[in-house]
Amino acid sequence: MSMITRCPACSTSFKVVADQLKVSGGWVRCGHCSEVFDAQAHLQGDAEPAPPVSPPESLPADSAEPESASSIPPGLSPEPVAEEVVAASLAADSSLDSSSMDSSMDSSLLGPPSVLPDVSFVRQARALAFWRRPLVRGALALVCLALLTLLALQVAVFERDRIAAMEPRAKPWLQALCQQLGCEIAPLRMAEALVIDSSSFNKLRGDAYRLNVAIKNTAPLELAMPALDLALTDTQDQPVLRRVLVPADFGAPATLAANAEFNGSVALQLDRAQVSGYRVLVFYP
Repeated sequence: MSMITRCPACSTSFKVVADQLKVSGGWVRCGHCSEVFDAQAHLQGDAEPAPPVSPPESLPADSAEPESASSIPPGLSPEPVAEEVVAASLAADSSLDSSSMDSSMDSSLLGPPSVLPDVSFVRQARALAFWRRPLVRGALALVCLALLTLLALQVAVFERDRIAAMEPRAKPWLQALCQQLGCEIAPLRMAEALVIDSSSFNKLRGDAYRLNVAIKNTAPLELAMPALDLALTDTQDQPVLRRVLVPADFGAPATLAANAEFNGSVALQLDRAQVSGYRVLVFYP
């Protein structure tokens, strides 16, 4: 029985036969726009059924027996006649009325999908089928898991000081990781959380001076002790001398506890320096 299918690209309709579609797996090429598509997916309904065949008239009693093979005229055989009838039947069944269908359509059938031309929808279907395979999805899941693990290790190494300060229980694990990678864990540095609560710069005698400073940690975490940038100025507020003081210079520990304050002092010897003022800042060298 013939069926009507429609080209999805140019909307041209033509007839196809179910037996022919079985040979090509349902794939056809449009003769109008050369689009390759699945005819079974675009069926529009069955063609008009063939008119019923009227029963043969009754035969005389003496001719009820079928003719024997000897009654076929010489030079002919049943097989070629049958092949011609089948071919004519298929040709008549695959044609459409020119008033309703486009006679310019090419209903030639293609081979199985494995030998289809490299068209866009075939490539997309093959790609989707490949990525939906359980083995491929499992491999992608393993790759994603490995990448996430590597990313977590990179974050742990880069933020090791902060993690150790926020979660002391993770410090042994981070130390073991740093032993393998050749890094070290240092006290956390947050210069914006350190302020100089008070300071003074006094002359003792001669060229001797003393700097007193109070450093406060406003963060809820233990921080590394900062260094001090001391600038001595003249009467025009221009720097005449500058010194950098590390924590060991003013007797400070290596770290400053959370919300804690440290008071330190350091003696300085200035040779004939005309000092009228000073500025002191905290920083990490």
